[in-house]
Amino acid sequence: MVRLLRLLAASWSRAAIIKEFIKAEHANIAILFAITAPVLIGALGLGMETAYWYVDQRAEQNASDSAALAAAGDGTPNYGSVASAIAASYGFQNGVNGVVVTSSNVAPCPSGGNTCYSVNVSMKQQLFLTPVIGYSGNTTVNGKPAVTLQASATAQEGVPPTCVLALAPSAAKAASVTGGNTTLSDCSIQVDSTNGDAFDMTGGSLTAQAVNVTGNYKKSGGTLTPAAPVTGSAVIADPYSGLYAANSVSSLTSQSCPAANKGLNINTTKTLSPGVYCNTLNISSGNVTLSPGVYIIQGGKFQVSGGTVTGSGVTIILTCGTPPCTSSSNNWATADLTGGTANLSAQTSGTWSGMLFYQDPGDTNHNDKDTITGGGNTLEGALYFPTQLLDITGGGASAPCTQIIAYTIDITGSTTVGSNCGNAGINEIGGQLAGLVK
Repeated sequence: MVRLLRLLAASWSRAAIIKEFIKAEHANIAILFAITAPVLIGALGLGMETAYWYVDQRAEQNASDSAALAAAGDGTPNYGSVASAIAASYGFQNGVNGVVVTSSNVAPCPSGGNTCYSVNVSMKQQLFLTPVIGYSGNTTVNGKPAVTLQASATAQEGVPPTCVLALAPSAAKAASVTGGNTTLSDCSIQVDSTNGDAFDMTGGSLTAQAVNVTGNYKKSGGTLTPAAPVTGSAVIADPYSGLYAANSVSSLTSQSCPAANKGLNINTTKTLSPGVYCNTLNISSGNVTLSPGVYIIQGGKFQVSGGTVTGSGVTIILTCGTPPCTSSSNNWATADLTGGTANLSAQTSGTWSGMLFYQDPGDTNHNDKDTITGGGNTLEGALYFPTQLLDITGGGASAPCTQIIAYTIDITGSTTVGSNCGNAGINEIGGQLAGLVK
C-alpha cells in the first residue's frame, strides 16, 4: 500500500510539472507570435500586393505595346490621340484614376535616329498591407501610401511596299515625272539608278508614301509629296528575276503561231482564247473579251487602239517574233495601249499568279518602248517590262492593285495606283508593317 501511494505521488508530481511546462510554452508562443505577427502579416501583404502589381503592370505593358504599334501605324500628327484611345480601350484612360498616358514620335530607335514612336502608361496603386512593415511606397493616393506602376513600349513606323520600280542601274532619268497628277495611294516608288539625275521631275504632281532613289535627283518643276526623295536608298532587286526560266516560258514562246492568229486586227465583238498570237494582236474597235489564260505575243505588238478589251485571270507574255531570239533581234513584242479602254486583271493563283504583262527579259537592247495611255484603263496586277522603256500617260495604268516594273519609267499623265491587293495573287515588293523595337 505504501508503495502504491509513493507511485501515485510521483505520477502526480510529473503531471504537474508537464502541466506547468505547457502553460509556460503557451506563454512563450503567445509572446513569439506577438513579436512576429507584424512581420508575417507584412510579408503576406507584400506577397499579395506584389501579385497585384504584377497583374496591373502586365496590363499596362499590353496597353503600351498596342498603343505604340497603333501610333507608329498611324504615322500622322494625330498619333498621340490614337495612342491614348488604344490605351483607354485597355482600361487606362489618361487623366482618370491617376492614369497618365504620354507618347512621342521622336523617340530614339535601336538602329539609330530619333524617328520611333514611344508610349508610356503609368498609374498609382494604393498600398494596404505593406505599410505594416514600414514600406510607404513612392507616392500617395488621397493622402495614403501608394506605389507608381508604369510600362513603356517603342515601335518603328512601317515601311510601305513599292509599287513602282525602275530597274536601270545607272541611267539618267530612270524615272521621270513630266506632267499630270500621279498618286501612289499606299505605296512607294523606288529608282535603282545610281545616276545623279536618276529621278527627274519637271512638271505635274506625284504623291507617294515615299520616293526612294539610289542615286540622286533633279526637280525643276511640279509638286512632289513628300517634299523630297530619299537618296542613297538600297537597291531593290528585280522581284521577278528568274521567273522566265522557272515558268518555262521558252517552251511557251517556241510554240508555232496558228495562221488564224497572225497579224490580227479585231474591230468587232469577239471572244479570244489563250494561245500564241504573232505579228501584232490589235484591237481597234468593238468589244473584245480575253478568256482566262496565257496569251503569248510573238513579235509586233499587243495593241489596243480603240474599242474595249476586257479580261479576268489573264497573263500576256511579250516575246520575240521568231524564237529563239537573240538580244540583238529587232522583233521583240511590246505593249501599245494608246486608245480605247482596257480592263484587265491577272490570274490570282497558279504559275502566273499576279502577273498581267510579262515581257521576256531576253530583250536586253533597252531600245524597245511600251506605251500605256488613256484615261479609262484598269490594269490590275504586275506590269513587268524589266529591259524595256515604259511610258505612262493619261492615267493609263490606274488600278487599286498594280505593280509597275520597268527598265525606265516616264510618267506624263494622271495615274492612280496602289498596293491594296487583298486576294489579287500578287506579291508585295518590300514593305514592312509597324513593329515593336523595344
